[in-house]
Amino acid sequence: MKRLFCLVLLICCNLTLSSTSFANEASKQEQLLQNLIEAQLSNTNSMKRSVSSLIKHYPHHEAFILNYTFKNYPEQYKQIIHGALSANPHSSDDVVSTALAYEVAACDEVIATAIDAEPGYAGDIVKTATQLRPNQLDQIIRVAITTKPIMADTIINSAAKENPDAFELIMTMAFEELPDRFMSLLSNAFSNFPENSEEVVEIAVSSSENVDARLVVDKAVEAGLSQEAAVKAALAGGAKQDTLVKNN
Repeated sequence: MKRLFCLVLLICCNLTLSSTSFANEASKQEQLLQNLIEAQLSNTNSMKRSVSSLIKHYPHHEAFILNYTFKNYPEQYKQIIHGALSANPHSSDDVVSTALAYEVAACDEVIATAIDAEPGYAGDIVKTATQLRPNQLDQIIRVAITTKPIMADTIINSAAKENPDAFELIMTMAFEELPDRFMSLLSNAFSNFPENSEEVVEIAVSSSENVDARLVVDKAVEAGLSQEAAVKAALAGGAKQDTLVKNN
C-alpha cells in the first residue's frame, strides 16, 4: 500500500511539473510574439502592414496577434482589420468577433471597416455581427448595404437566413436604402425566398410611392406566384386596384 501511495504521489508530482513547464513555455512563446509584434511595428511604422505580414508568416498565431493588437492599439482598429483581412480573408468572422469583443469601436463602424476591407466576405461579416449583436440588427444591415451596395444581395440573403423573423425589417430597409437597386433586390428576394413571395410583393409596393406596383406583380408572377396572390399582396401593400387592372 505504501509503495502504491508513493507511486501515485510521484505521478502527481510529474503531472504538476509538466503542467507548470507547459505554462512556462506558453508564456515564453507569448512574450516572444509580443516582442516580434513590437519590433515589426517599429520597423514598418504601419499597423496594417505589420499585422498582414505577421499573420502571413505566423498563421497559427493569428488569434494571439489579433488579441494583442486590438487590446493594445484599439485606436488603430481600422488598420488592424484591413491588415488581417488582406492576409487571410477567410478569417473575417474571427477578426470581427475579436474587434467587437474588445469594443474597439461601435459595431456599425467595425462592420463598415471589415466590409470595405473584404467585400467578398460581406455575408459572413454580417452573419457574425448579427449573431453577436442581435439587438443592433437594423444598424448592421443599414451600414452593410450602404457601405458596399453591390454586395447588397449577398448581405440580405445572409441576414435574412440568419434572422428569418426579421425578414420584413431587412427587406424594407433594403428597398428604402437602395432605391437604385430595387429590381435587383426584388429578383433576388423572389429567387432566394420563394416562400416569402407574397410578403416581398407587399413590402416592395409599400416601400415607396414611386414603385410601379404592376411591375412588381409581373415580376412575382414570373417568379412563380399566382396572379391572384400577387395582386392581393400588392393591394395589401397600398397599390390601387384601378392601376393594377388598367395595366393588366
